[in-house]
Amino acid sequence: YFCNAEGHLHKMIATRIQTVLLQHRNNNSSSNNNNNVDDQNAYVFPHMRFLNYNQKGGELLPHVDLTKIDPLSGRRSTHTFILYLCDCEFGGETAMLKKLSEDGPKAYHEIIEPAVQPRRGRILLFPHACPHQGMKVISA
Repeated sequence: YFCNAEGHLHKMIATRIQTVLLQHRNNNSSSNNNNNVDDQNAYVFPHMRFLNYNQKGGELLPHVDLTKIDPLSGRRSTHTFILYLCDCEFGGETAMLKKLSEDGPKAYHEIIEPAVQPRRGRILLFPHACPHQGMKVISA
């Protein structure tokens, strides 16, 4: 885990996420559907977890993310963001799943296409309750 104590990183990420959310809301305003995007500022917790799949075979089994409470602000998390720090030549996609299998994380899971390719600088934002998995890295 990493704590961005000075706040530069998480404030920069929060600003970018808020910009994208506002663009999304503005693009959908003509249809009178804001998809529950509210007017509050995006808040990114200073404690972050970095996963590094720099070798073939790295993966993250199907799961949902848990809510966290920021001890500094008392805020409860609702969404996960993934910031891709590098490209992955083959594999390593983040796949959103229709649901978690009752047969466990290694069972077959139906993927909602398309999976998100890891590209440096890309941010993926989704609700904690959305089942997902990190596909196996074939070539880093």
